[in-house]
Amino acid sequence: MNSIKRRLTSQYLAVILLIILLLEGLFIFTLINYYYGGIEEALANKATVTSGFVHRYAPSHALQNQAFYIFENIDKNELALVEVVDPLGRVILDNSSFYPDKRVASPELKVALNGELAKWRGTSDIGERIVAVATPIWQDDKVVGVLRYTSSLEEVDKLVIKILLFACLIGIGVLLLGLLVSTYLSKSIVNPIRDLTLVAAEMAEGNFNITSPVLPNNDEIKKLADTLDYMAAEIVKTDKMKNDFISSISHELRTPLTSIKGWTETILAGNLEDKAESIMGLNIVNRETDRLTLLVEELLDFSRYQSTAIILETQYMDINELIEQTIAQLKIKAKSKNITVSFANSFNNGEIYADYNRILQVMLNVLDNAIKFTKPGGLITITTGQVGDCVEVVVTDNGIGIREVDLVKIKQKFYKADIKSSGSGLGLAIVEEIIKLHQGSLLIKSNYNEGTTVVIILPNKLSF
Repeated sequence: MNSIKRRLTSQYLAVILLIILLLEGLFIFTLINYYYGGIEEALANKATVTSGFVHRYAPSHALQNQAFYIFENIDKNELALVEVVDPLGRVILDNSSFYPDKRVASPELKVALNGELAKWRGTSDIGERIVAVATPIWQDDKVVGVLRYTSSLEEVDKLVIKILLFACLIGIGVLLLGLLVSTYLSKSIVNPIRDLTLVAAEMAEGNFNITSPVLPNNDEIKKLADTLDYMAAEIVKTDKMKNDFISSISHELRTPLTSIKGWTETILAGNLEDKAESIMGLNIVNRETDRLTLLVEELLDFSRYQSTAIILETQYMDINELIEQTIAQLKIKAKSKNITVSFANSFNNGEIYADYNRILQVMLNVLDNAIKFTKPGGLITITTGQVGDCVEVVVTDNGIGIREVDLVKIKQKFYKADIKSSGSGLGLAIVEEIIKLHQGSLLIKSNYNEGTTVVIILPNKLSF
């Protein structure tokens, strides 16, 4: 976690440092242009005005006369060094004194002798940083010399250095402030993650009653905390369902096994010549064995569906004939409760492409549930019909119905609305898996104490 904190802090600092460097660079560029460029522009303006003045009023005079004319009209308080230079680089005259042997070899002279204004910034012969501006002196249409303005940059350099040092100090201060802010921001991210890591470690140890700390911001970390809490709640719920399932399945297994064991001992210990009693006992053993077989088959089916090991054996089949077979198989159970099962077929061509045994398993489960939860003397209706490219099977009963709180969970594995009722709680979960494998859908609608409607939609053809 410390490495994340260091990475975040260093990344924040890198961004802040980059911004400071960009701003400092922009500031330095602007500062240099302002001071040095300002001096250059001022000198250039003076040189241009003076040169233009001479060209207007003494255009045909010799260079020496033009030089005297310039210095007669120049400002006596001019701080810059003003020089008149001939084409060979000799100083004809300047505003400090006359130096007949002084020569100038600065690069701006060559440009000015070609008739253009030139600027140069560099170091003088005595090692002083200067800025120089040179402009041509014309005699008629010919360049006969150069007017050169030179100014020292030492004072400006000192001022610029002071400003740059001050700017650097501000940059360092901003960087230190950025370090504090980066550390705070890193902690605001790392600390909640550290707390969530501790919570996750507790959950890994099996403590699912722990909850994530309350976080003020509704961000990704808050969503992660909510997800951890949701996961823990789901694990607790699943664990409870698993325990309920184990308890229920243990009861479901114990009851038929006890019955089988009891009747087996009774038959073995009794008089085998009492044929009626033996047949009754064997019938009970046979019925309980069927219950065990059905329960084991449900568990095996569920295991197969969970591991996606089910392979459909599809064929063209008549859904109406299959429903009639389902009714025939459960006829005795329905008759024992005096329940009427009515089948209305509006799907004339009942042919669909499906796995016959799996769809029969679906219909048996749905109809068996309808009979199981319908009161004696009740009515169950089954209808089939064509809906687009699908066949729709609707099973409606006027039984006890399903509570709204249970309706949303009824198709979950191991879920039973009444934990005391028989069954594994896998029936509808397996039914839905079979229908999904057939690319269909299962819809359950119910009103408590009024009845339940199960809608099964299956495509006429499967697409793979």
